[in-house]
Amino acid sequence: MTDVSKYRLQLWRRDFCRLDRPADLAMLLGMSPQRLTAMALYPEYRHFTIPKKGGGTRHIEEPVGELKEVQEVLNTYLQAVYWFCRTDAAYGFLMRVKGEAEPRHIVTHARRHMGCKYLLNADVKDCFHQISTEEIQAIFEDKPFHFGEALARLLAALCTHQGRLPMGAPTSPVLSNFAMRLLDKSMEALARMRGWIYTRYADDLSFSSQEVITEVDIQQVSNLAVNHGFPFNPAKVTLMGPDDVKVVTGLVVGIHEVALPPSYIEEFYTHTRTLAGIVGVEAYFHLESTLWARRFEQKLHGMLEFAGQVLGTQHPEYRKMVQALRRASEPPDSAELFSWLDFPYR
Repeated sequence: MTDVSKYRLQLWRRDFCRLDRPADLAMLLGMSPQRLTAMALYPEYRHFTIPKKGGGTRHIEEPVGELKEVQEVLNTYLQAVYWFCRTDAAYGFLMRVKGEAEPRHIVTHARRHMGCKYLLNADVKDCFHQISTEEIQAIFEDKPFHFGEALARLLAALCTHQGRLPMGAPTSPVLSNFAMRLLDKSMEALARMRGWIYTRYADDLSFSSQEVITEVDIQQVSNLAVNHGFPFNPAKVTLMGPDDVKVVTGLVVGIHEVALPPSYIEEFYTHTRTLAGIVGVEAYFHLESTLWARRFEQKLHGMLEFAGQVLGTQHPEYRKMVQALRRASEPPDSAELFSWLDFPYR
């Protein structure tokens, strides 16, 4: 979604929070109450797995058909409500608002920790699956919604699957932000006492300090997370000291700037070489570009856009990446189409 105005967010928040009955929600969504109730009672999901970057697989539960459309609409309204009650620590899954002095996203999240001597990163284990249907219903019954039981129960049923938030539903990210508000408040209080900076991007928590962060501190942070129902993945609790390269949500955090990790830039150039090969083969055989090739090129444009967001569009490395993608996307001229296929075997 493109940036929206704060006024538009206020209207969406008002329209959603004034709902009173399940019939009101059905009217807002443009469907009959009976159809909406049936959708909540018999939700349709597609289950599949995708590989994780660090190895292993991630189980995805994707809503299908009308349910996905309903969740996409609900996500817009929920994002609008959350924007006005977001915690100071939250940086992930937030709407971008026109005229914001400092929009919150992955880059500004990392910038909060520039110049730190010590950095502690932690990752909540199976974050979405820690949040139950009952907890989601309680969120809708509590402020800022104050919905009655029937409406809160219907919304919870529409947004959860198998008793918890599903990985793959449009509404799960923003509802996880709602569910983690109390965790954020507790971590913010601890950070103030210690003189730390605390931020959260989705299920990634980061704490930075100019003074040493001890094992006792780490245990206290971990215990606090467990008390709020969000235990850490022990394998992803990482402490970095003065001599270590600091990394926050995949970005290298320096004293005065945030940079892309070398592996990101290397991967981009590797992919551009692959794209150039694909384009060359298509040109040699006079083939139309395949859907896969177009999507591969779109992926590279996405990587380039992110690089521009991190480095700035005037950065020499970014400009070099622009040129590499441009060259890879252009079909070679006839003089460059010579290949091993032209070799006169005898």
